[in-house]
Amino acid sequence: MQNKPLSLHLVTLAASLLLASCQKEAVTLAPSAQILPEHLTLGNPSGATADAAQPTNYLLIRSQYALSYHCDRGILN
Repeated sequence: MQNKPLSLHLVTLAASLLLASCQKEAVTLAPSAQILPEHLTLGNPSGATADAAQPTNYLLIRSQYALSYHCDRGILN
């Protein structure tokens, strides 16, 4: 007869843990996080940006591709 209170406590504990683990956490992006185009989902290894002040590592994004361009050499990075 003493096992019933213990089993009731175990059931209550298991239910509490189950409910606690099922709660959804709110995920917020950091302000500096930007959404990358699909061609850069694995990253931007050269750190290229679409900033005209960096002509030697300029990020050119098109719907079909994304590339890094070096203006002085006239080639891709």
